[in-house]
Amino acid sequence: MIAAGEGALPVLALAAANMLLYVGVYLCQAVVPLLTHSMGGGAAVIGWVGTAYFIGTVVMRIPAGMIADRWGRAAPLAAGAGLCAVAAVLLAIATSPLEQAVFRCLQGIGLATFTTAVAPAVAALAGSGRLTHTLSFFGISTNIAAAVAPATGIALLGRLGPVPGFGLAAAASIAAGVLALRGPAGRRAERAAGRGAPSPQPAHAAAPAAAQGPTAGPGTRRTSSRTAGPAAGPAAGLAADPATGPSPSPATGPATGLAARPSARPAPAAVPAPLWPPLAAAAAFGITYAVHADFVPVIAAGRAIPAFGLYFTVYAAAIIAVRAWGGRIGDRFGHVWMVVPGALFGAAAWLLLGRATSLPALLAAAVLYAIAGGTIHPACLAACIARAPASRRGTASAAFYLAYDGGDAAGGPLVGGLMQSASVPGALDIAALIGVVGALGMAFGRPAKRAAAAGSPAGG
Repeated sequence: MIAAGEGALPVLALAAANMLLYVGVYLCQAVVPLLTHSMGGGAAVIGWVGTAYFIGTVVMRIPAGMIADRWGRAAPLAAGAGLCAVAAVLLAIATSPLEQAVFRCLQGIGLATFTTAVAPAVAALAGSGRLTHTLSFFGISTNIAAAVAPATGIALLGRLGPVPGFGLAAAASIAAGVLALRGPAGRRAERAAGRGAPSPQPAHAAAPAAAQGPTAGPGTRRTSSRTAGPAAGPAAGLAADPATGPSPSPATGPATGLAARPSARPAPAAVPAPLWPPLAAAAAFGITYAVHADFVPVIAAGRAIPAFGLYFTVYAAAIIAVRAWGGRIGDRFGHVWMVVPGALFGAAAWLLLGRATSLPALLAAAVLYAIAGGTIHPACLAACIARAPASRRGTASAAFYLAYDGGDAAGGPLVGGLMQSASVPGALDIAALIGVVGALGMAFGRPAKRAAAAGSPAGG
C-alpha cells in the first residue's frame, strides 16, 4: 500500500482520476463493437473501428510527452479528459462505422494525452525509494476499471440503449479531468505556483544536478545514490531509483506532480539511449499480452473448457494483489529483478495454456500471467522514467506506452498467424520465448551494466 505521507493523498487522487478516465474508455470499448455490428458491419469493419482507436493512441504518445515536458502536465491532463468526454458524446450520435472509427480515434488521442502526462506526475509525487511501488500501486486503477466498466456498459446497452452508457462515459471522463486538476494534486500545484519559485532543496539534493551540469543529456551517467548523499523525501520533489539514484522532479514546487515551468528550449524528440533496454522488454511483453487479450477465449472455447470467463476474473484479482506489493522488489533490488522473473512466470503461463484442457489449468495460467503483468508493466515504466533526465520524463512515459502498445498490436497478427500456420502450443511457445528474450535484453543491456559498475543495484 502507499505509505501515509505528504504525497499519498495526491497519488490516490490521480489514481482515482485515471480509473474514471478508463471507466469511460472501457464503457465505449465494450459497446461500440455491438453497435457496429447492428449497423451491418462485419468482423473486418469491427476490427478497423478498434484499430482506429489504437492509431489515435500511437500518433499522440510522443507529442503528448513533449507537451508535458515543455509546458507542464496540467494542460495534457485537461485536454485528454476533455477529448475523451467529447468522443463519448459523439459516439452516442454516430450513425455509421466510419463515424465510429473517427470518434474512437479521437478517444484514443485523448487517452494517450492524459495517461502520458499522468505517469510522470505520479512519479514526481513518489517518496524517495518508492518510485516503482508507487507506479505499480497506481496501475491498480486501470485494472479496476477493466474489471467493472465493460460489463456495466453492456448491461446499460441491453436495458436502456446506447445513450445512457455513452453519457456515463462522458461524465466519467469529465470527472477524471476535474479530479486530476482540482483535487489534491491540482491544489498542491496551485500552492506551489503561488509561491512563485521552487522550494529550496537541501545541498545533498542539488548535488546530482550540479554533477550533471546544465547541458547533461541522453547518455550522461547520473550520480549514483552512493555519492549523492541521503535521499530527500517527497517534499523535495525527488523520486529515487536503485540504478540512477535520486532524480530531481520536474515540478516547480515540492512534488506537485502537475505544475512545471516551461523549459528554456523544447525537449528533443529522440528517446534517450538508456531507455532502449526497458522499451525492448515492454514491447516483448506487449506481444505476449496479445495472447491474453485476443486469444484466450478462442483457445478455451475451442477446447470446450467450461466457464472459461472465470479466467479474466481470476486474472483481475491476482494482478491487483501483485501490483499492490510487487513494486517494492524493484525499489529495493532493481527493476530487472521484477522483469526477468515476471517474464519467466509469463512464459510458464503460455506454456501451460498451450496445453490446458481443463478449467483448473486455465485458471492457473491466469494467475501465472497476472504475476507477469503485475511486475513487468510497472517495472518497465518505472525504469524508463528513472533513466530519463528530469526534463524528459513525459517523453519517457510516452516511449514506454508506445513500445507496449506497439508490441500488443504486432502480437495479434503474429500469434494469430502462427496459430493458423503451425499450432496453438507452438504459437504460444514462441510468444513465451519472445517475452523471455526481451526481459534478458533489459538485464544484459549496456545501461544495466553501467549501473552495476557504478555500484548501484544491477539492472535498475
